[in-house]
Amino acid sequence: MPALREPISLTEKAIVAVKEALEEGDDGIRVAVVGGGCSGSSCHRTSCPPLTGFSSRPQIARRVPNTKDNLRKWLKDPSSIKYGTAMPNLNLTDQEVEALIGHIETL
Repeated sequence: MPALREPISLTEKAIVAVKEALEEGDDGIRVAVVGGGCSGSSCHRTSCPPLTGFSSRPQIARRVPNTKDNLRKWLKDPSSIKYGTAMPNLNLTDQEVEALIGHIETL
């Protein structure tokens, strides 16, 4: 009988979904943010603030002004902005961060 695999957490599922969607390039960015990764994984649907209207919010994580530089820092290392945050470090490349910023700024 094969060993049972540990269940994958919602965070791990979100990370996988975001990474897979971003590999598809521009077509995958919307999927990463709105579909299976961020909003679709239930993170930003239930336990975290929704991403709708993000660009009009005055702050990121209620800690720092909502600027492109701060969003970049947040996406690269969320705990550097808010220690203990539920937002996981997705280990995004610079290119992935810039792609996500481009889409998030439209929300």
